[in-house]
Amino acid sequence: MSDRVSRDPLSVALPRLPHECSCAKFQSIAARGTTPIGTACDPLQPPGDTALGNTGAVSRENVEVVRRIHETWDRGESVREFLAEDMEYVNPTYAVEPGTRVGRRAFGSVRETYPDFQLHIDRVIDTGGEDVVVLGRYTASGDASGVRLEGDHGYVWTIRDGLAVRFQWFQDHREALKAAGCD
Repeated sequence: MSDRVSRDPLSVALPRLPHECSCAKFQSIAARGTTPIGTACDPLQPPGDTALGNTGAVSRENVEVVRRIHETWDRGESVREFLAEDMEYVNPTYAVEPGTRVGRRAFGSVRETYPDFQLHIDRVIDTGGEDVVVLGRYTASGDASGVRLEGDHGYVWTIRDGLAVRFQWFQDHREALKAAGCD
């Protein structure tokens, strides 16, 4: 069996992690005195079927689009079919090239800089809206230097009409959760 975490959070028995955010959804359940396990932020809970009520078919479809993006990326194939032509690729302020790039080509720049980039997904979080949060660890080697890199990454994907329209990445899981409104 591979040591990699499955891309489908429901296909493997992941340990129940402590709830990491204080988003309004969590606070509303906590105020009722119920457990955070089973919320939209629980990696074992099926997307769209939460303790807060069904988040809807669109939300489940958004999670599926993100899952397919990462599966396709892992195979080294183009994810172009999942990206809107004018998608926004948002680098954080501390990135080597901070700011927002527009267009599908921006997403491909990761493989140009880090040809062996891999994300090992720990959690996929259905926010119940357009955003899907992915939390994990990355490994990569610099193309020119060969220096091995690894660390936490958090992504916020915004999905509309079955396409990614915005991608934000962070080197900290809490930053990603905050950007998605789960702070």
